[in-house]
Amino acid sequence: MSGYIQYSSLSRAEQDNRFEAVRASGSRASTKDSEGGSYPDPSYSTIKSTKTPSPVIPLLRPILILLLGVLLALGHHLFNAYADRKPIDFMRSASQINRIGTAFAVGFKSALATSLSFVLFQLVWLSFRRKFMTFSEIDDVYLVANRDAVATFFSLTILNSPLLVITAALSFALPITTVLTPSSLRVTPHTITDLSMPCQVPTGNLTNGGRGSTLYLTGGWGYWTGTTPLAQKLATSTFVGQEILSLPQPCGSNCTFSVSLPSFAFQCQEGVQLPAGMGGTPGMIWDEPFWNATTTQDPTLSPDPITSFYVFWKSTTQSGTNGTALCTVGAAQYDFTVQTTNGQQIVTYTVTHTGDLPDTQPPADQGLSMEQWSNTLQLFSIAAATRSLLLGTISVMHGASTETPKFASSATSAAFFDPSVDSGTDFTWGNVARGIEQLSYNVSAAILTMDLGMQESSCAVTRQDIVFAYDRLNLWLPYGIALLAVALCLVLGILVFLRLNPENLSPTFSDTVGITRNSSLNAFAWGDGGLTDSKRKSRIRFRLGELKSGGTGFGMREDLKLE
Repeated sequence: MSGYIQYSSLSRAEQDNRFEAVRASGSRASTKDSEGGSYPDPSYSTIKSTKTPSPVIPLLRPILILLLGVLLALGHHLFNAYADRKPIDFMRSASQINRIGTAFAVGFKSALATSLSFVLFQLVWLSFRRKFMTFSEIDDVYLVANRDAVATFFSLTILNSPLLVITAALSFALPITTVLTPSSLRVTPHTITDLSMPCQVPTGNLTNGGRGSTLYLTGGWGYWTGTTPLAQKLATSTFVGQEILSLPQPCGSNCTFSVSLPSFAFQCQEGVQLPAGMGGTPGMIWDEPFWNATTTQDPTLSPDPITSFYVFWKSTTQSGTNGTALCTVGAAQYDFTVQTTNGQQIVTYTVTHTGDLPDTQPPADQGLSMEQWSNTLQLFSIAAATRSLLLGTISVMHGASTETPKFASSATSAAFFDPSVDSGTDFTWGNVARGIEQLSYNVSAAILTMDLGMQESSCAVTRQDIVFAYDRLNLWLPYGIALLAVALCLVLGILVFLRLNPENLSPTFSDTVGITRNSSLNAFAWGDGGLTDSKRKSRIRFRLGELKSGGTGFGMREDLKLE
């Protein structure tokens, strides 16, 4: 049974009360009796909006989602600030901390990407309203809006919709924040210092030494006559290498303490006039000195422990130094600070020269107590033992046919001598005067290694913990850039929505159906008009706009109301 069915109107109030059918004329042939609900021929119907939707909800959703991203970034910041400077064991493991940071970063990225979805589809409608496009170009625009990487980066969509492609590319860059921001909380050693710990430190008081710590020898009247092997060992151990011996660690391997003690010190004046003969006398056969150190006292007499001494040195290389000096022995006050970190010790000090050492005359003649005299004899021995390491001559005997080096001094073991030229007849000296003074300072510091008793003091105990360190720049630089970029895109999307998308079109199925229902589009899609598919895709272009037949939809130039 056949018949004709006439349609005059169509209502969609049952669905969403948003669209109504525009009256259409014409008939449709039916090959069988009408049964059930009928529908109009889409070739002859158009759709238009009859209700202006409220813009509040569509705008509020992406804004709230962006605010959620801001809150996640603040949450990540607050968590890092809470973990900052806390020991690594305040949670189960460092990997658990990293997982929490990654969770914040992933949530942040997801929130911003979701907020960008609103912008992408607003830019889709902007692109459709501004330019006529072929079906394939329209397809690419939809693919870019759905974040298809191939369509975004390997198509010509950027020529038709540059803002859309740039926004889609930004969404692809958002995962970078999940890589960069977790590193804002890293593990690092942290030094903690306690300045209030009481401890016992060496006294350095030479009068406190018992048997086995005496450094001097005396004659029948109590005069100083020489040094003990202990004094010579103390000086020699510091002389070789020119380093301060390892000092006691009264408060462990991470400790700092200070101590003061009186001692001796050398002071050297350079460029002095030497006694005759110290520099050698050239001849056919002669002894050429390259080091010569001698006391100012009569060489036939036993040297006094506080006697000054002359020094002459000469180098055979251009990198070495030449010179003369007069070095005196005096009293000095030392203030040492000994810092030990993980077993590695650093000793710093200040030296205050306090004048001359007491004379070697009997203590009663100088008004010294026996305790003061004992301390003076100890300093005499240390000074004399240190000076003896420098006295003597190093020379080369120039014979008729040979040159013979002669080493009558241990000065070649000093730090200011460069032993790299190992020929036996070549010598390179450094800063000799400063080296001699430094030697006396180091020997004085070595007094603290002697068993001379302990005294109460306060130590700064230092320990190193492994803690978390929060680098705010590493967190807020990627988060800030991402938030700024997405916020600007969202402002652009809102402007497009308010000015160019009054119908509040969305990528829903109902809106897609609404804007694709017109006779021209149907003829194109169904192959009407005698055009092949390839020609249609390459020649016919469509644009979104107000149709002449009423409503909003895609149409060719002749279908649209163009301003």
